[in-house]
Amino acid sequence: MKFESKTALDALQLGAKTNLQYTQMIKNGEIPHGWYWTRTMAAYAKAGEPFGKIARFKDPSSGEVWQTAVPKKYQGKKNSVLLADISQNEFEAKDGLVILKPKNLIVKTMPEKDGWHLPDELGFPSGVASKEDNQDARYLWRRDDIGYCGLLSRYYYNFGGGRRVVVAFDRPSGRRGVLTDSEPRENKKGCPNLKPLVFEAEKELTDLRAWVKENHLERITKLVEAAKR
Repeated sequence: MKFESKTALDALQLGAKTNLQYTQMIKNGEIPHGWYWTRTMAAYAKAGEPFGKIARFKDPSSGEVWQTAVPKKYQGKKNSVLLADISQNEFEAKDGLVILKPKNLIVKTMPEKDGWHLPDELGFPSGVASKEDNQDARYLWRRDDIGYCGLLSRYYYNFGGGRRVVVAFDRPSGRRGVLTDSEPRENKKGCPNLKPLVFEAEKELTDLRAWVKENHLERITKLVEAAKR
């Protein structure tokens, strides 16, 4: 597997892992802690508002627009999410517009707020509400101010329920880790190549310190420092 620090569009072009594949790899401890793009699409409207003909999201940082067509039978439907694993021939990208064209689309109930839910067949927390102590549950992060169309990302850290966070609000321009099957993941010493993620990891570690006690971040801090060397 190849380890990169890329944007969401890069993740699609590289053929990133799906949300379900990341779930299994995180469970097996096969990847370092960090924030990763998947190639699983999520598109939803603002809570309580119906789908129109197109689900759309504009990246406030880059101005890049991501969108997907909403099938007619789902137009007007509220509190729902369109989900699909996007292959390398199921999207078009030109002049700041990324159009997702999934062939195998599923529609699930979209929770109105962040929280713990049981996952569906794509590993998205669209099922009944649950609790953190249920190891089958996943924690959903979603936008509550506007709708979204883009890729799911996985936020993976080693405390609390951090192995099970599914993020459905990330800006496509954000540089996240990407794992693919194109090259061996390990370097010559048999260790993951962490350097591509160091810059983002340091920024995220700084953010975490605002709401997590320092003693809970000790091992993560050591990993970041080790990756710099």
